Amino acid sequence: MKKLTTREKIYLGTLISVLGLSTVFRIEQVKADNEGKMRQEKMKDDNQTPIPQPTATPIVEPTAIPTATPLPTPQLKKYEEPKYGYVVKEVKLKNGKIKLPMYQTVKMLGKLKNKVLVKCENKEGYINSNKVVELNDTFVTIDVDKQELRIIEDGKTTLKTSVVTGTETNESRRSDRGVFEVYSKSADRYLQGPGYSTHVDYFAAYNNGEGLHDACWRDSFGGDIYKYNGSHGCINLPVDVAPKVYKKVKIGTKVIVHD
Repeated sequence: MKKLTTREKIYLGTLISVLGLSTVFRIEQVKADNEGKMRQEKMKDDNQTPIPQPTATPIVEPTAIPTATPLPTPQLKKYEEPKYGYVVKEVKLKNGKIKLPMYQTVKMLGKLKNKVLVKCENKEGYINSNKVVELNDTFVTIDVDKQELRIIEDGKTTLKTSVVTGTETNESRRSDRGVFEVYSKSADRYLQGPGYSTHVDYFAAYNNGEGLHDACWRDSFGGDIYKYNGSHGCINLPVDVAPKVYKKVKIGTKVIVHD
């Protein structure tokens, strides 16, 4: 084997040194790279927040809703026997289609809560119970528009007649409207006033001198007589009817005069 020269030995030694350092550098570089990757993986693991897993919502069975007991429908409580009353102010029935004037007498058929079923001239409807006053026993009702008098006893009409009321076109002779009571009765007497003195057989006073009496000077009753030739405010009765009315009314009997 050929011996190396000194120069070749120096060159070879230098080459080995360079190659050795390069290898060491590469090993160290790889090692450093691996350590860097490991540190990065560790930091990533340390910083990573665990994602919470969704919790399953428990299924709740629906609670059965109790069925509400329906309220009973109010029922009309009919009276065993129809009653009578009068309205204390003008009222309307059937959505205003029927008007009852103040003091109009009505038949009371039954009650529903705070309302009363009433009947007037074959027309029925409900009105508030505080707008009607019940009448008891015997009473007299006078319808000025119809020029008609009725006597009601125990819920039944026992007498009906045409009459002539006060002169409607003269305020001083117009019959007063309202609810009154008979306060005196007298027979075979004279009715006196400014410019007149008239004999009557029967007289039942109910309102400051106004009363029910016979009118022998008249030969017709009802109609429109009261508009131009009425009384001085009293209720003129046919001669044959006056004694019947006089007998039926008592002191305290109510007299209702309405339009």
